[in-house]
Amino acid sequence: MLYCVNRVKKEKKAGQRTAGVKAPDDITVIARNKCKAKIIEFEEHQNTHKFLRPVDLVLRMGVNISNYIRLKSRVRQGDTVIIQHPYSGIRGLAQTIRECRKKGVRFIFFIHDLLSLRKNIERKNSDRENRIVSEQEFELLNLCDAIICHNEKMKKYLTDNGVPAEKIVCLEIFDYLITKKTVTAKKNDKSVVVAGNLAKEKSAYIYKMSGDNGCKFHLNLYGPNYTETEITEDTEYMGILPPEELPSQIKGAYGLVWDGDSIETCSGVAGEYLRINNPHKCSLYLVSGLPVIVWKQSALAEFIEKNGLGIAVDSIPEISGKIDSVTEEEYNTMCGNVAKVRKKLTGGKYFTEALRKALEIAEGNR
Repeated sequence: MLYCVNRVKKEKKAGQRTAGVKAPDDITVIARNKCKAKIIEFEEHQNTHKFLRPVDLVLRMGVNISNYIRLKSRVRQGDTVIIQHPYSGIRGLAQTIRECRKKGVRFIFFIHDLLSLRKNIERKNSDRENRIVSEQEFELLNLCDAIICHNEKMKKYLTDNGVPAEKIVCLEIFDYLITKKTVTAKKNDKSVVVAGNLAKEKSAYIYKMSGDNGCKFHLNLYGPNYTETEITEDTEYMGILPPEELPSQIKGAYGLVWDGDSIETCSGVAGEYLRINNPHKCSLYLVSGLPVIVWKQSALAEFIEKNGLGIAVDSIPEISGKIDSVTEEEYNTMCGNVAKVRKKLTGGKYFTEALRKALEIAEGNR
């Protein structure tokens, strides 16, 4: 029997859907509908802030223990469990996996985020705290039978930290399930879309983009926390839409995958993270029918250029010249390539193929 652990927060149960839960939700749906997996729900304590009150710590511990008991009671010898990583209770989960493995249960980890990598980039904690996070995370990852990571760059990070290469499968890109299958035909009007959290502390680069800085293209913005007083004549704020509806409503010619506080390069924690992870935002643009613009040093750049899905640049001011040089024929070719990949993304093809390989690895580790 194949199982998939789905993390459920109280606010999600109440029907609130955000882009933050879109990726794990899609993995759960694909695992259930395409791979015939049974779902085991792990409830997460609502308050996940670093500085918790004693009562919150007790409540979170109780929720985690309940989750571990639920997992151990469901699985039997020969079963395989997909764990979506990260999960807040690393130590307890590691012990639970050890106990389950003793009775012949296999585990596949699907990586959404790497705590050790993010913590070491942020450098907010002491070296000792970061070392403990890294040790706990890699101890957990080494307990599993197979791992599905984002790409070859992330695979190298894992192997450099002691994870055997033979048990790692690369996803390539996140799938993105949608309810409305049609999208509007794209025109090469040289407009650029940015979708996501538009807060200054998260997307500071947006507020530095202007014609004076060489960013001579129209910008369409989708998402929360935009400072509307910052709107220029070349910028249009399009509002907030649910992640399932956005692909059928989005307007523009290209989707921009960028992060940090600079238009000259991807900088800061989020920018450095792009060197290794696959932003879910890229999949959103592709299922919206948009060719994408990515940072040349990002992990996704190779996939985008190899498949003819857009362009890679070193800086945002480069974008104007790049898109001006794209002919109608070249743009239409990119859109055709996007349509091919879009079909795979909306059908869950990337995860199902990666899971097939991971199951073969896990079976070989019996």
